[in-house]
Amino acid sequence: MGAAAPGQIATEDFYDPNTHNPRKATENAGAAAADRGVNVSVVRLAQVHNTVKQGFVSSLTRVVREKGVSAYIGNGTNRWAAVHVLDTARLYRLVLEKYEPGARYNAVAEEGRESSNFRTCWESEGWVTPSCSAARVNVPARATATK
Repeated sequence: MGAAAPGQIATEDFYDPNTHNPRKATENAGAAAADRGVNVSVVRLAQVHNTVKQGFVSSLTRVVREKGVSAYIGNGTNRWAAVHVLDTARLYRLVLEKYEPGARYNAVAEEGRESSNFRTCWESEGWVTPSCSAARVNVPARATATK
C-alpha cells in the first residue's frame, strides 16, 4: 500500500489505490469521508506486540503447537515490521494532537527484518518434528480485497 514497488519500504507519502492489499478498503473509505469534509487521518499498523502477544506470529505459533504441523510459503522466511502496543498508543495520541487532515502514518518501530524460517524455528522449539512436520505451499502470495 505504501510502497511504490515490491520490495521497497513503505512510506507515508505513497498510496496506491489499486493495490491488492485488502487494507486498502480502510484508506479508500477514509478518502471518501475526507471528500465529504470529514477530518480523516490514516494509521497503518504493523504487527502490534507486547510481552504477551507477538502479533500474527502468536496465532501461527498457537496453531503449530496444537496441530504439530506447519505450512509455509516459498522458503519459509518472512519480513514483517512490528510496533509495540505502547508505541502504537502514543502514535494515535500524536495523530489526534497534530490534527492534520488527510495525513497517513505508518505505525512501525521495528523495521521488517527477514525472519528465520518458521519451520526451523518451530522444530528448534520441539513443537514439530523434522521428519514431515512442515509442508511447502507453492501458491502465489497475493491478497485480494472483496466488498
